[in-house]
Amino acid sequence: MKRLFYLSFMAFVLISSCNKEDKNDNENQTKDELTIYDKNGDAVAYCNYSHENETIIYLWNGKPTSYFSSENDDLIYGFNGKFLGWRESGIYYDLDGKRIGFEKDAYNMVTSVEPIKNIKEILPIKSIKEIQPIRPINSLDWSTTKLDTFLLKGSE
Repeated sequence: MKRLFYLSFMAFVLISSCNKEDKNDNENQTKDELTIYDKNGDAVAYCNYSHENETIIYLWNGKPTSYFSSENDDLIYGFNGKFLGWRESGIYYDLDGKRIGFEKDAYNMVTSVEPIKNIKEILPIKSIKEIQPIRPINSLDWSTTKLDTFLLKGSE
């Protein structure tokens, strides 16, 4: 009887530890990529955290457009060196301080189903970064610029 109890206990521990590893793998996958939605709740871009400790922003078609500064991950720079905007608490702001995008848990809005992502393109070489402008006061208004247009300014 003790032997049966011991074997049952060991099987339970083994199964529990496997489930935790699987859960951790899923959590790490979701931490590696984070979807960015536009003002309509459509998935337009995503951040990829797994590139040599840098956060690269890709459009849904796989084009890398910008990245978060290694000094401050709230500053968004294009690969062409242009300063594009800020991220604060999961909300993305343009140079005028207007909202241009958001991460799912940062804004209370229904989001669309994410389409399948295209294969990522090769990363371009980074240009020298512009000096960050003085930050305007964040607005509750949404920018009239589309999120993909905003991000493409970093690869022009």
